[in-house]
Amino acid sequence: MCYTAVNSWVKSKMKPLVLDLFAGAGGFSLGFRLAGCEIIGAIEIDKWAAETFAYNHPNSPVIQADMATITEDDLKELCKNKKPTIVLGGPPCQGYSVCRKNAGDPKDPRNNLFKELIRVGSIFEPELLIMENVPNARQCSD
Repeated sequence: MCYTAVNSWVKSKMKPLVLDLFAGAGGFSLGFRLAGCEIIGAIEIDKWAAETFAYNHPNSPVIQADMATITEDDLKELCKNKKPTIVLGGPPCQGYSVCRKNAGDPKDPRNNLFKELIRVGSIFEPELLIMENVPNARQCSD
């Protein structure tokens, strides 16, 4: 679905606008940029990752902050009042990892950060909202 949508936008000469949340160093954004999208902004809590994102995407503004503290006004300012066509993100998965004791602990604040992606989606109502996470694919020992 996602590839088909982006491909049809690119063929129609529409340049999809992407907002990347929990952006890390910008790998997810890189794929979309290479597909013909414009990265209009990113948010990343980790200082080094945010600096790496800025290096990898010099034409895209990045805010180094906790996603849970970002207001609707902050988002609109980051996007320069452009409406993202795509909002994407990979919220932290450490709190759910099967490699961790107490996986899924409701007291772990990371376990609720996926709601921030949904909140931003409800603000901008993009054509695509994409959340990336890792599968529960292997067993771990404590």
